[in-house]
Amino acid sequence: MVLTFNTEGFLEKIYSNALKIELISRGFSVICEKEFNVLYKNHNLGKGFIDLYVDNHVVIELKTVTHTIKSHIKQCKIYLKDIY
Repeated sequence: MVLTFNTEGFLEKIYSNALKIELISRGFSVICEKEFNVLYKNHNLGKGFIDLYVDNHVVIELKTVTHTIKSHIKQCKIYLKDIY
């Protein structure tokens, strides 16, 4: 389990790789850094990237912080809105 991989201070990519290994070993399909279009009034503003996209349904946005703040939640909501 990734929670036992409790060394602090790594970049998100290290934790992402560890979580990907765990999810795949449990039979999930995982896409790393899934690309999606960011839209505004039907105009494509550019690309966004989701850290891990599991089984084409679950969005995992990793943060290497001690506390989640409102902007982190807002970021996830935007991702969900833009990919679904």
